[in-house]
Amino acid sequence: MNFSTSLELGRFLPKKAMVQLPAYFSYSNETLSPKYDPLDQDIELERSLNNLDTEAERDSLLMISQTVQSSKNFTISSAKINIKSKKPQFYDPANVTFSYSYSETNQHSAEVEQNLIKQERGSINYSHSFSNTPFEPFKSVKAFDKPAFKLLKELNINYLPSSISFNTNMDRQYSQIKLRDFNTEASSGGDALDVTFSKDFMWNRQFDFKWDLTKSLRFSIQTATNANIEEPYYTPEFGKEYYEQWRDTVWSNIRKLGTPYTYQQVFNASWNVPINKIPLLDWITSLNTSYNGNYNWNRTARLKDMPDVGNIATSMRSWQVDGQLNFETLYNKFPYLKEVNTRFTGARKLPNPKFQPKTYNGIIKLEKGKTIPVKHMLGSQDFNLSATDKTGKKINLNYKVVDASSITISYMPIAFL
Repeated sequence: MNFSTSLELGRFLPKKAMVQLPAYFSYSNETLSPKYDPLDQDIELERSLNNLDTEAERDSLLMISQTVQSSKNFTISSAKINIKSKKPQFYDPANVTFSYSYSETNQHSAEVEQNLIKQERGSINYSHSFSNTPFEPFKSVKAFDKPAFKLLKELNINYLPSSISFNTNMDRQYSQIKLRDFNTEASSGGDALDVTFSKDFMWNRQFDFKWDLTKSLRFSIQTATNANIEEPYYTPEFGKEYYEQWRDTVWSNIRKLGTPYTYQQVFNASWNVPINKIPLLDWITSLNTSYNGNYNWNRTARLKDMPDVGNIATSMRSWQVDGQLNFETLYNKFPYLKEVNTRFTGARKLPNPKFQPKTYNGIIKLEKGKTIPVKHMLGSQDFNLSATDKTGKKINLNYKVVDASSITISYMPIAFL
């Protein structure tokens, strides 16, 4: 059996609430019944069931024999109160979104009494980008229209950051496997200590801050923390009697923000130095500088009956400078170099991009000592002439340009033009 559905639960609330609550739910169940009794492979299961005296015994054998796997999933994705100002503000409720998911898979078979896998995750995300108009105090000052004051005229500053985002999520994973013990099946059940299990409860937090202080000066910082929320040995999966102890321990760790395992911090700064706005230095077309700093902290493993060896912290930083220079602009600041540069630049003969070559082919008959005119109609007095005789051998001809449409040819008896 399989079932799944998705709903917009916000539609069940008043429209003025502006709540978006997309939800998804799915459930599946699969049952496989063997032909033979898993406790006695030589006998068919139906025969073994008929040999039992009570209904309870038959139900117990059938439950042990079948392989049953069921799974369920519930998800709420990016839920939010979609209320925001005409001009988006950092305090708008629409900047905050919530997500939650729960999934559980449970399986049992003839060999496995229980194979349980659970995952539960919840997150809160805040994000806002500021729409900044930089403050330019000297933009309207006409006295600064001269090139010498260009740097002051274009001075600007953003008094608000560019963007802020924060994310926090808790992720709990739990799995346990309990194998069947047919020697004690009739007893009151196995001890919880016989269960093989693993659990992991993490609290992750990320922060991102960006500020373009000016159009050319930018800063950003990102941090990430991974913390573990400690749980007692016995959890509610062992039995409801352990729930209160588990709850108190978990809340105590949450109030302490968990036990940090890793921490990362990255700081970046870049500056496009506006040196080209100074008239004497405008030949430096660009000058960029950047700084990067990284810091990492990791908790080392704690071993029982072993001394604490401390933690591991590393840091790294780097600087980078690059630029572009236009020496032609620099040379043009000196009259002599500018004249030389102009003279040699102007003497260059650039090819005509619109030029299209033309050809003329013809057969003529020549006699020694006689000159004949040829009309080629190419419209040019600059061309190359080549000729061959009947056998295809190249020969040399004497020619004289008459005008852009004709020439005279002499000397050779017969040629192909």
